[in-house]
Amino acid sequence: MAFTEHGILQLSNVLKSQRAIAVSFLIIDVFVKLRKTLSDQTEIWLAIEKIKGKLDSQDKSMDIIFRYLDEISDRIPQIPEHGQRKRIGYKPGED
Repeated sequence: MAFTEHGILQLSNVLKSQRAIAVSFLIIDVFVKLRKTLSDQTEIWLAIEKIKGKLDSQDKSMDIIFRYLDEISDRIPQIPEHGQRKRIGYKPGED
C-alpha cells in the first residue's frame, strides 16, 4: 500500500503508539525531502533550457560570422607562396 503525505498525517492521528508516530514523522520527512528535491531539479532543468537557448543563439551568430569571414577572404587577393614571390631588397650576388 502507498500513502500520500496527507494520508500519513491522518494515520498518525489514528495510531497512537510511539513507534507509529515516529514512523509517521519519518515518512513525512521523506515526502518533504522528495518535494524539495523535485523543486530543485525543476530549477536545474529550467537553467539548462535557458543555457540551451543561449547556445542555439550563439551558434547562429557564429555561423553568420564565419559566413562573413568566408566572403571577406574570397575578396582578398591571394598571396603567392614564399618561393614564388619576387624578392625585394638586397640580393647577394647581384651588382
